[in-house]
Amino acid sequence: TTCFLTSFLFAAMHFVGNFRRYGGMIPLYTLMGAYLWAVYVVSDSLLCAAVAHGVYNFSAIMRVKHYR
Repeated sequence: TTCFLTSFLFAAMHFVGNFRRYGGMIPLYTLMGAYLWAVYVVSDSLLCAAVAHGVYNFSAIMRVKHYR
């Protein structure tokens, strides 16, 4: 349950002030939060989770730029 609670909070903090516009993305961000939680638990390293987050952000930005 800790995984799901922290993953939901991870998702919600990204949309503070924009829930109406982007609230539909909370399930996707919750899954990403669960993935990052699993990376942290398996690796026992916050650095690994931070790098995974950065790689995801970079790939998402590249995808958005490609499709615009």
